[in-house]
Amino acid sequence: MKLVRSPLSTLLKVVLCTVSLTNTAFSTVADVTFKLGELSTKLTTLQGNFTTLKDSLNDLNNAIPKPPENIIGENDVIITLVRGPILEQKFDFNGDTEYAAIVNAANEPMLGGGAIDGAISDKGGNKYNEKHLLHQERSAVPQNSSGERCPIGQARLTNGYGINEGLDKITFNPTEDKIKIIHATGPRGIVPNKLAECYTNCLLEADSRTLRASKEFIQKLDQSVFEEAAEGSPLTGIFTKPITSIAFCCISTGVFGYSNNLACPVVLQAVIDYFKTHPDSTIKEVRFVFFKDSEYATYKNEIETNFSTASGPLKKIANPTTKKLNFLNLSLEPETTCLPLMFTLTKGAAQRE
Repeated sequence: MKLVRSPLSTLLKVVLCTVSLTNTAFSTVADVTFKLGELSTKLTTLQGNFTTLKDSLNDLNNAIPKPPENIIGENDVIITLVRGPILEQKFDFNGDTEYAAIVNAANEPMLGGGAIDGAISDKGGNKYNEKHLLHQERSAVPQNSSGERCPIGQARLTNGYGINEGLDKITFNPTEDKIKIIHATGPRGIVPNKLAECYTNCLLEADSRTLRASKEFIQKLDQSVFEEAAEGSPLTGIFTKPITSIAFCCISTGVFGYSNNLACPVVLQAVIDYFKTHPDSTIKEVRFVFFKDSEYATYKNEIETNFSTASGPLKKIANPTTKKLNFLNLSLEPETTCLPLMFTLTKGAAQRE
């Protein structure tokens, strides 16, 4: 006998099946909602932990000593140590309102010699070239009774004639010649007071901008840029723009026989004492340029040991290549490992420890 399902039974089964599926669905939604709630709680906890961790890291960072900032005051001069060629030093100027000076280790006649003095004669015109203006200007500097244009311990300022650009030109405009030369004669042998006097007078020449060549010769260059001066007297103030950077070589430590180890503290103290007594100096940077790594090391060690301690007059500048110092354009020796060092010195307040 064949069973026949009634429509009613079939419908009942469909209803029961639908109810079962609906209950299962409701159960699944509830589970998902519960799981989402748990996840939300965990995320809130994790966010709180992250905030706590961030606060802890900030506290730790604030507790770590920070390197000193490159704060350069309006009354500070920068002391720079650099290993490189002095005649190739470049300077970034404040528009067209500033000059710089390169110091030449000269001799009493002031007409050229060896080492840096000879290089200046070669790059600025050979001393035997009577037509060259650098030779003419040096020759025009008055001599004393002993035939000395620049006695020991003294300094004399001349125009540079494109000395760091390798120029050798006869026509010349001194107002466009932005790098001057200060010729200085150091002592032969170890004479501390004369060496100190030499560096002091270089700084005085830079600040006074006094040219001692004859009035006739200077006026031949460009009469319109010079002030009137009595015959035979220094032509004070002929440069209307200040010398703001001065680059020193190591004076007297070559053939003149002064030990660099003994000269170094004398030189540094002379420079510090100068700015202590000349708070109105226009000089913004004193650059010591070294021919040898050993010269650089001597100055570095002397400064770090005796001049840049906690109470010393020199304060080391951290990260000297940052943009805060982009007005310095140092020319370095390509293969040297002696990186530039910079320190600040406050004018009028320089005291040795």
